[in-house]
Amino acid sequence: PTSWKSDGRKMGKIPKKKSKRLLVKDKHKIAKKVRQHHSKQRREAKKNPNKFKHKDPGIPNSWPFKQELLAEVESAREEERAMHERARAHKEALRQRALNQKAAQASKAAPSAKQLRDASA
Repeated sequence: PTSWKSDGRKMGKIPKKKSKRLLVKDKHKIAKKVRQHHSKQRREAKKNPNKFKHKDPGIPNSWPFKQELLAEVESAREEERAMHERARAHKEALRQRALNQKAAQASKAAPSAKQLRDASA
């Protein structure tokens, strides 16, 4: 029972859809290839990190108030840089203070054998 088109031609049969079933062997083979590919991607990313860095797409020119948004982004970036600098300076000050305390404790402690030898000579 074939149907007819409006212009008098016969319509073809609708083909059956191909099954998506897989052999388990093939399924595991594909999974193994995917694992290998991801592993290779991770290795490459470790070797060359700049290659896999996502670039900032920026702000389109048609964006309303683009200049104001750019100024906000730049000020936020500057604030973050300043915060990092303050944190770095604070950390350095703590390190210096710890070194000074350690040196003060060492000078107060009992003299070492080398210091006793030098003093007696």
